[in-house]
Amino acid sequence: MEGFGERLRHALNDRYRLEGVIGEGGMATVYLAHDLRHDRDVALKVLRPELAQAVGPERFLREIKITAGLNHPNILPLLDSGDADGLLYYVMPFVVGESLRERLDREGQLPLEEALRITAEVADALEFAHEQGVVHRDIKPGNILLSGRHAVVADFGIARAVTAAGAERLTQTQLAMGTPSYMSPEQMASEGPIDARSDLYSLACVLFEMLAGEPPHVARTARALVAKRLTTPAPSIGILRDGVPATVDDALTRALSTSAADRFATVGDFMRAIAEAGASRSLEPPRRRSRARGPGVVGLAALAVAATWLILSVGATESLAYSDGEWILITEFDNTTGDTILDKSLDAAFVLALQQSRLIKVFPAARIQQTLRRMTLDARTRVTDAVGREIAQREGVRYVLAPSVIGIGGRYTLGLSVLDPVLEDPVHTMSLRVGSRADLLGGLDELASRVRRTLGESRGAVQEQVPLRDVTTASLPALRQFSLASDALTHLNDVAEARRLLRNAIEIDSTFAAAHAQLGAIEIDFFDPEVGARHLSRALADVGRLTEYEATMVSGLHADLVEGDYARATAIYQSVVDLYPNRPAPHNNLGWIAWREGRLAEAAEAYRRALDIDRGFNFAYGGLNRLQLFHLGMLDSASVLARRQLTVDDAFHWAWNHLGWTLLGSDSLDAAAGAFRRAISLNGAEAEHHRGLAHSLRLAASVAEAAEALEGALRADSTSVTSRIELAQLLRGQGDEGGARRRLEEARALLERQLASSPDAADAHSLHSLVLSELGLPRLATDAAERALEASPPSEIALFNLARVEMLRGDVPAALTYLERAVSAGFADVLWMLACPELQPLRGEGRYQALVESMVR
Repeated sequence: MEGFGERLRHALNDRYRLEGVIGEGGMATVYLAHDLRHDRDVALKVLRPELAQAVGPERFLREIKITAGLNHPNILPLLDSGDADGLLYYVMPFVVGESLRERLDREGQLPLEEALRITAEVADALEFAHEQGVVHRDIKPGNILLSGRHAVVADFGIARAVTAAGAERLTQTQLAMGTPSYMSPEQMASEGPIDARSDLYSLACVLFEMLAGEPPHVARTARALVAKRLTTPAPSIGILRDGVPATVDDALTRALSTSAADRFATVGDFMRAIAEAGASRSLEPPRRRSRARGPGVVGLAALAVAATWLILSVGATESLAYSDGEWILITEFDNTTGDTILDKSLDAAFVLALQQSRLIKVFPAARIQQTLRRMTLDARTRVTDAVGREIAQREGVRYVLAPSVIGIGGRYTLGLSVLDPVLEDPVHTMSLRVGSRADLLGGLDELASRVRRTLGESRGAVQEQVPLRDVTTASLPALRQFSLASDALTHLNDVAEARRLLRNAIEIDSTFAAAHAQLGAIEIDFFDPEVGARHLSRALADVGRLTEYEATMVSGLHADLVEGDYARATAIYQSVVDLYPNRPAPHNNLGWIAWREGRLAEAAEAYRRALDIDRGFNFAYGGLNRLQLFHLGMLDSASVLARRQLTVDDAFHWAWNHLGWTLLGSDSLDAAAGAFRRAISLNGAEAEHHRGLAHSLRLAASVAEAAEALEGALRADSTSVTSRIELAQLLRGQGDEGGARRRLEEARALLERQLASSPDAADAHSLHSLVLSELGLPRLATDAAERALEASPPSEIALFNLARVEMLRGDVPAALTYLERAVSAGFADVLWMLACPELQPLRGEGRYQALVESMVR
């Protein structure tokens, strides 16, 4: 950084660390900076010095405070502003994603429905700002950020602040607010008042470009563009692109009128003109909801409901601004009753009640732990209101729900504050009284219903909410054990402890279907598949004791893992996607089924959809990364994905494993070994981490350390045949022939037991041939190889292993032929091709190198 960038860095070094310039515009230079106080990345924008001098700091900072009050889901908030050694700056969140400008530069045109959805979201932001008297003045694709599935308007009100603070001096600096291709005629001509209709014109220009691939007016110079804008009507979008409804064409033509008086009065009128003609349901603008103007509590007439609970108060607003797909974070209950049973049981029950909503997207417990670790806090840190606000600000969460329970004289009061992360006071509050501990679940049902209505859900949808007693357990102690089991999984990755706690929950309430389902999944994945199948079947038998979402997911799991009916499981998971589009798990499970059926591109897309919904969903990262690494040959993409996952959760051991393999694939062996060691430090019980470390060390010629790593792999998985074969090869290389033969005989015994029960397993026969070759039994090895080739078509894994056998025999041409056949048959694991011990002498062979290159995308 040079010039005023260095000056800025020194002036702000106690609050922000400048990482580098990430953009330049007509008004400002944009830096990626790290907010030291809140440990988060931000976009720090510095006004151009000549503009700052023309404006003056006092008036700019006074005017810019107005923009800080713009609280809307499609408006990027202003976090900070100030004067740093004469440089005026303002700070906004750093959004992971891309701008509409980048998207258009890459794709040219967008699908009609997507273009209209983006326009509707920007229009909703503009209409809200216009109601507050704020005109943006610089709507353009570069100021529209695409974060997840939503459009967010950046620099909102900055142009207003600059203009209002220094309008009389802007002409002296020859600076104009706005971007020529999108400026309204009155803004370009600097004539007449600049009001909401100017933003409408700019928005229409953006929509026109999304549909046509270029703005409505194009000229070689700014002067020519001004003349064209003032004298020539905008062309018809219907002429430039087929399939655009006439209603859209008509609305654009009016919105692009040269005279502001001929345009729609508001952006809302513009969107309604498109939607009311019925071109498509997707064209409707987002539903307008009243927004919180400030805190407050009003008393309501007492309503006795079922004689067990009493509504005491609700906040001053009927509903809050909330859009489908925005995160809601729920803090832990503030429990002042002294009853420890309530500590976890109420938390689990309240989350479950809210998750019956198809609208609300509850921020997952796993993501909370990830964020706590990035905040350098223990993952078990209690999520209080303050901690919840901090997490919400870091992660872009829309609202924080802070529940509480007070107990006096055997009666309880449940309370809830709805918090906006950037505002000090609650934007909504409610509370209700219940008559006894037994009535707490009913009180939570009512609290959840009130929250859902407050966030804009329809009365009909809320009335479908099933009482907690019917979809979970009436036993608070059982519910507490279930909640503690979830904590064991998310906080500690301790499946054994989770298994114990779930068993406790079932002992307390044998009809607790959700506990049976969770225990069944754990048993199948980690312990005893038969026991797991019994628990899943029991959960399915009690499916009426589950929420709609849980019941459907359990049905899918049973069809998949117990019945082996992939077609039925796929149909069930797809129905969950249709009903609950904001949940990542069904997409993840669809990906896993597609993978096993060989539909790899579909599997990858399903995993990507899960990550679009929840960028912290570790299961989808793992599935997509393993697909890319071992089946698709997408090593660069896998490297990017692993690093992206580590920015979200650097304590997840599989992310380090996947990064290790990408580094190994690029021959960065020391770095690969470091990544695998990090994975082992996080979870030493996973054999694959030790094996990855062993491969890195062996390729780096650290043979003794590689052997130690393979011993670690065998301690983690005593049944591994491949670890025994590789360890035997290393021991033989160290001169320990006795140790090598012992490991090979162990591998032989394991394979022969496997083949006794599965005599047609081609992969096992090929490994058997490899072991017999290592043991010096060529005739038996040949017989095993022939058995491996009996499958029709031959297994790609078996063909690969037979190439290894030929290398042991010294027949390089035969080995290369087997490798080519393996790749033709579908073998795609380029990393194992590079790391396999027997294949190392082929590194200089042209046929081998060409084969490796053909496997990498």
